[in-house]
Amino acid sequence: NPSSAMLRSLVGSEMCIRDSNRTVDAKLEDFLSVKDFGATGDGTTDDTTAVQNAIDNADNKPVYFPKGHYRITSSLVINASREAIKREGPYTIISLDVTSNTNQRTSAIKLTGVDAGNAAEYPRIENLHIKRGTLSGSTWTYTNAPPFPTDPGKDDAAIQVVGDPKTPGGVFRAVIQDIRIGSFSTGIYFTDVVGVSVKNCFVQQRTEYALSLIHIYEPTRLLSIGYCGLVVKKKKAGGGGGGG
Repeated sequence: NPSSAMLRSLVGSEMCIRDSNRTVDAKLEDFLSVKDFGATGDGTTDDTTAVQNAIDNADNKPVYFPKGHYRITSSLVINASREAIKREGPYTIISLDVTSNTNQRTSAIKLTGVDAGNAAEYPRIENLHIKRGTLSGSTWTYTNAPPFPTDPGKDDAAIQVVGDPKTPGGVFRAVIQDIRIGSFSTGIYFTDVVGVSVKNCFVQQRTEYALSLIHIYEPTRLLSIGYCGLVVKKKKAGGGGGGG
């Protein structure tokens, strides 16, 4: 398996220096590669099911994207109990294919709260280039964002993070870092979450809002942004939340 060989090389060098008592196989058990679940990363094959299967079987391990271009045709749903999704090398590309309906309102990634009775803390999405476009043969076309709705919702964003801090099962202190986004009406949409951190993100191709923050709690931990353009839309949480 090419991805396993690559991971073996990575963990067998740098990580072995840090802990020579652990075997490469033991370190490989610390995370999952989407390619081990059948994803190709070739830019044309529909990798949606393979990537979702990796996410669903992560069991609190980081989900790892080897360098490549991953085509998806529907949202990837991440239960916030998953620790993280990460990439290798320069930005790994995830392209949401909207060829069948260029005006559809669909997020590429949905990060949600877990079942009642569980609190999910510090879920992370890192080092990805997320785009929205159409595919003809092997050629992608990326245009400006679709017509912006009067009241943009979570499905208009490339990444949506949705929780409910009033009951168990909310999203706590999500971290979105080193993300590049293109051709979505909203870059990242947060609602009903406790504390968020957004670092080193870039939004392009006439996205109306870089961030939409609805009902954010713990304002002292609200936002840390570097290189994230355009406008921030915010609504205060009832009873003392919100702020910037």
